[in-house]
Amino acid sequence: MTVNNRKLKGISLQFRNIASRALQSNNEDARVNIRRLLKFVSETPLLRQEIDKAPAPSNLDEIWGEEAQRDRITYPDEPDEELGLLHAILIQLSKPDTREFWAICYGYGGVRHMHDCIPIVLEDTVGKYSDHLRQVIEMALLHSEDPAYDHRDVSVTITGGTNQVNLSQDNSSMNAQQSLSSGAPEILKAVQEITSSMMNIEVSGIKNETLEELRKTLDTIEEEVRRVQPRSSVIRSAKEKLELLTASVSAVKSMAPLLQGLIAHMGGYLPLST
Repeated sequence: MTVNNRKLKGISLQFRNIASRALQSNNEDARVNIRRLLKFVSETPLLRQEIDKAPAPSNLDEIWGEEAQRDRITYPDEPDEELGLLHAILIQLSKPDTREFWAICYGYGGVRHMHDCIPIVLEDTVGKYSDHLRQVIEMALLHSEDPAYDHRDVSVTITGGTNQVNLSQDNSSMNAQQSLSSGAPEILKAVQEITSSMMNIEVSGIKNETLEELRKTLDTIEEEVRRVQPRSSVIRSAKEKLELLTASVSAVKSMAPLLQGLIAHMGGYLPLST
């Protein structure tokens, strides 16, 4: 399927917004937000095609039926089977039900508090579902062809001054190299501050899986920023992952501003990576 670069960027932005809202849902808006996410996927050919390839589980009632045990989901080894399972569960969660949404989630993973069970369920369903489909969009962006976004090469060297460069692009190209400049120090400092703050987070009710995902994402960001030629696709993917993870740890007030600051630094840094 050929989709131009500009359209893919629009799909990516819309999907991130809808997925983020679904992940941050509460008892009142969870079902409608999940339905919006499923509707967007169904109406987007690129994503619908991926869902159509994913086999539906044969034992959904055992996994998410009314009588099912609420252990955390055990995912299949094959990615397409995992996606099919997640899609089926989200359809089940989105259906009208006489029970409130928290009652559907109650007891999942052994959690017995109404306000705690919903975020864990959404993390294991909406979060992982979004990860799959964001990768589909990212791969499509990497392979897209659009004359408006032809590869451009310009060698830029910055020494001293304010690290500001003005470029005029007319059938030219850009290949900017940097050595921990133009926002990189701020990103590395923010990563270090967040890493330090995580030392005492385990007692705050955040799942270990979420913390591990956050650590991996921070490691990826630091490693990429330290490269001679940081890759914008990797930075962008890490930024999107961080945005979703931020919703999962927003209850920790000390971390929220640090994460939001890092996301802001990365947004300003993206145009300078290659």
